Amino acid sequence: MKKVLATILALVMALGVTTAAAWADGTGETCNGENCTHAAAIGNTHYNTLADAITAAADGDTIKLLANVEASNYTEIRKALTIDFNGCTMTSTDGGFDVYSNLTLKNGTLNTLKWGAWVQSGAKLVVAEDMTINTTSTDGNKGGITVQNSGSEVTVYGKVMAAGGAAISGIGNASDGGVIINIEEGAEVTCTNPDGLGVYYPNTAKLNIKGGTITGASGVYVKSGAVSITGGKIVATGAKVDYQYYGNGGHSTGEALVIDKCNYPGGNPTVSITGGTFTSTNAKAVGSYVGNGAAEPVTAFVSGGTFSTDVKEYLAEGKILQKNGDTYTAVTNSGITSGTYTAKPTVPDGYKVVENTDGTFTVEKVGGYYYYQPTTDTKADGTKGSPKTFDAGVGIYAVTAVLSVTGMAWTAKKRGN
Repeated sequence: MKKVLATILALVMALGVTTAAAWADGTGETCNGENCTHAAAIGNTHYNTLADAITAAADGDTIKLLANVEASNYTEIRKALTIDFNGCTMTSTDGGFDVYSNLTLKNGTLNTLKWGAWVQSGAKLVVAEDMTINTTSTDGNKGGITVQNSGSEVTVYGKVMAAGGAAISGIGNASDGGVIINIEEGAEVTCTNPDGLGVYYPNTAKLNIKGGTITGASGVYVKSGAVSITGGKIVATGAKVDYQYYGNGGHSTGEALVIDKCNYPGGNPTVSITGGTFTSTNAKAVGSYVGNGAAEPVTAFVSGGTFSTDVKEYLAEGKILQKNGDTYTAVTNSGITSGTYTAKPTVPDGYKVVENTDGTFTVEKVGGYYYYQPTTDTKADGTKGSPKTFDAGVGIYAVTAVLSVTGMAWTAKKRGN
C-alpha cells in the first residue's frame, strides 16, 4: 500500500512540475475566474501576458484582455487576430502594434508614445467603433497609424488621436504605395499638433472618406492616389500658411483639404468630392496647388459637399454653389427654384433670377397673374414698330371694366322695368 501511495504522490508531483514548466513557457491554463490575475484569455484558457496569448493563438482567434496591460516596445502581429480589450487599457512606453497580418482592435483604449499601429506587408487593420488609439509624442515623424506596402489597408470606425505629425498617414516611397485608408461613419481622427495633419496620403491606391470627423491643422493632405470623399466632416484649425513644396512630407496650410500635385513617386492625385463638410478656421476650405515642376493644379473635382469658403474654381461641370449664410454647397445647375448662388443659375419657366448687389444671384417665383416682357417689331428702316406681345394684364383689366359697366347698365335697366 505504501508503494502505491508513493507512486501516486510521485505522479502528482511530476504533473505539478510539468504544469509549472508549461506555465513558465507561456502555455495557458483554465481559470475559474476567482481572484484571477491573468492578463489575457483565448476562450477559457488564460495567459499571464498578452504576448503569451498572441504566441499561443491560432489564426482567426479572438484574444480578450482581462486586465490593463503594459508594454515597453511594439507587439508583433503575424497571424489574423481580433483583440477585444474588454474595456481595458494597454499602455506602451514605445509603440503599439507591428501589424503583418489582419488585426481588429475593439472595446478599449491603446495609449502609446510612438505609433499606435504600423500596418505593412498587405495586412489589414480595423479600429472598431468602441476603440480609441492615443499617441502622445509631439515629434513630427510620429503619429497615430502608419500604413505601407501594396495591399495594406486601414479602416477606422473608432477614434485615432495623435500629437505628432499625422493621426493617420502613408509613406511616399514608390515601394510603399498601393495602400487603402477608409474613414467610416462615426470615426474621429484628430491630430492636436499645431502643425499636424489629420490624414496624410502620399500613396497610390485609394483614400476613402465616407463619414466621421477628421481634424488637424490641415484636415487632409493629399499628394498621390485616388481620393473619394462622399461624407464626413474635415476640419482645419491651424494658422493660414502659404503653400510650399516639400520633398518629404506635407506641411499644413490651414486649409481643410490640401491637394499637392507635385510629381510624387506615386503619381499625381485624382480627387472626387460628392459630399461632406469642409471647414477652416483661418484659411480656405480647399486648396489645390502645384509644386516640383508639375503642371496645372487639380480642378473640376467638386460635385457636392458644403464648404466654409467659395470653391467655384474647383467645381465640376454642370455644378453651381448655393450660398447659405457663410457656407457654400455644391448642387446641380438645373431646374433651380429657390436659393442664392454665386453664379447665375438655370431656372425653369415661372421663375426668374435677380442679381444682388454683392454679385450673388437669387431665384424667385414670378408673382401675379402674368409675367410681361414686351417686344417690338423692328422695321427694315430700323425704326421700332408697335409691341407684338399682348399684355394679358391690361387685357384682363379692360374686359373686367367693360363687364362691370355693362353689368351695371343691365342691372339698372332691370330695376327700371
